[in-house]
This record gives sequence, C-alpha cells and structure tokens, in this order.
Amino acid sequence: MERVLDCPVIAEGIFLLDTLDKLGIEPDYIIYVKNSEANAGDTFRNSLPEYLDKFKPEESANYVFCTDLKNM
Repeated sequence: MERVLDCPVIAEGIFLLDTLDKLGIEPDYIIYVKNSEANAGDTFRNSLPEYLDKFKPEESANYVFCTDLKNM
C-alpha cells in the first residue's frame, strides 16, 4: 500500500540531494542556502567538491538564499 502525505515535508541537511537520490525521492522544491564564508570543516572537505559537481545544488535549486551579510 502506497502512503500519500497530504501535507508538505521539509527536509534539510548537508548532502541532502545525495541522500534523496539513494532513497529514490525526487524533491518538489529545493532551497539552497549559501554563505561565501561558510567552512565545510575537516569532515566534509574531501567529499564536498565531488557532491557539488555531481548534484549542482545551487544550480538546480528553485530558490537560492544567501546569508552573506556583507553582500546585502
């Protein structure tokens, strides 16, 4: 039996498009949050460039939200 949600589901997280891809879920709407001063840290430093190249989250987003205060 297929369950259909009749309310929106909001999911957030780093590498989210990779996770949704592995689950076979196509998002209806993508909001990409960016900050030029953000630091991926040591944990994600090696895998982030590959993720960005494969999924292009900023380019595929329906809306890009920039949190750079100096560029506002």
